[in-house]
Amino acid sequence: MSIPPRGRPPTLTEKLHYQTEFPHLSHFSVTGEVDPSYDCVSLTVMPEAPERLRPSKALVALGGLAALDQFYREHRFTRVARVPSDPEVSCVAIFARDGALTHVALRDRHPAWWESKLGTGLRILHPLTGLEGGRYGGVVGYYSAAPRVQATPSPVARSSDSA
Repeated sequence: MSIPPRGRPPTLTEKLHYQTEFPHLSHFSVTGEVDPSYDCVSLTVMPEAPERLRPSKALVALGGLAALDQFYREHRFTRVARVPSDPEVSCVAIFARDGALTHVALRDRHPAWWESKLGTGLRILHPLTGLEGGRYGGVVGYYSAAPRVQATPSPVARSSDSA
């Protein structure tokens, strides 16, 4: 696997800590420092400013898949069977272990990479399989949303003034 396209390299301590928790996490970069003010769900719906959202009760309070579905519907996502091939389409991977939801990760703008907020710990960029087999279990589904369409300005009406 290649080097992550953005973020800083983890320190040796960070690398050893997270590779112990996630045995398949061989390549990752740090995209945000330790911050307990937001969670993985907040990151997926507002990646530019997740600290502005409260941690989502949909996952944090173990509301189950129905609560997570409702939460993502409110944020214009629907559950899908596989990752959309169009990299412009936002995609969230759902992780579970022993039937309990554990984590969500956001597909990065570089489609081979995913971004995660690891509990109250670091925010990292990683291959999706990097978090499987560890404390989060494995991917059990996805949510996707169409890219936001920016409104195009309407053409300015020209008037011809004749004197």
